[in-house]
Amino acid sequence: MGMCGSTNGGSAPPQSQTQNQVNNAGSTGGDQQREEQQKEEERRKQEEAKRLEEERQRKLEEEERQRKVEEEERQRKLEEEERLRKLKEEEEKRKAQEEQERRRRVEEEERKRKEEEQNEDTTQSNAAVASAGLDFVFIEAAIEEQNRYRSLHGTPPLTHSVVLSNYAQKWAEELSKRDSFAHSNCTLDDGTRVGENLAVGFTGTGIEMPAKNAVQMWYDEIKDYEKFFGGEPDMKEFMQFGHFTQIVWKETKEVGIGKILKDGKTIIVGTYLPPGNLVGSFKDNVSPPV
Repeated sequence: MGMCGSTNGGSAPPQSQTQNQVNNAGSTGGDQQREEQQKEEERRKQEEAKRLEEERQRKLEEEERQRKVEEEERQRKLEEEERLRKLKEEEEKRKAQEEQERRRRVEEEERKRKEEEQNEDTTQSNAAVASAGLDFVFIEAAIEEQNRYRSLHGTPPLTHSVVLSNYAQKWAEELSKRDSFAHSNCTLDDGTRVGENLAVGFTGTGIEMPAKNAVQMWYDEIKDYEKFFGGEPDMKEFMQFGHFTQIVWKETKEVGIGKILKDGKTIIVGTYLPPGNLVGSFKDNVSPPV
């Protein structure tokens, strides 16, 4: 006989409250652990990003430092090249000046040697003067006027050379024959080089231009040289001052004068030894008025 109210069902009995609390606690602990792991991963990524940024910045700074080093080295090399270039230019200039001075000394010694070999006495010189048709009065006046100008510059006086006057006279006569006005080859028969000044004046038939006037024409070129005193001139302007500089050239010692009058035209030639107007020597030979 069965008992009233009993049930034989298959459903599981409900869990107790304690078991549910355990499960909930486990679930909460897992979430916290994952959150901490995520935070740790985020922190690690941030540190890695920071490290990479610092590394990138360090490389940029290193590249900038290297660039500055290379730029400084390049600038140093440029400055060194410029220094060497200037040294080379100065050395070449010095050698050129030494060579020019050496040649001048050789020419001067050769000239003196040849003059000594000639051994012309006074009688022979006078005969040469007469044969060349030189005008002593004119020559003396021309030399005196040039020496007056030289004294204004503190330059020693010139002395007369018959050889130079003969040369100057022959060239004056040649210019008259050619009816031209040009420089000679400025070379004596023995090969000695000379300086040369030319002047021409139109004064009327039979009237000769005074020596003083010719010399003054040459000296008046000082106005075109004043800006060059104390240094070397611009040789592009040589035609404007070359007669003046030859007159006062310090190393010139001797002068000869030639002159001819034809058809109211006076041609005057001045011949100088040693020659003046040597490039690179103006500063030492052309002084301003004292």
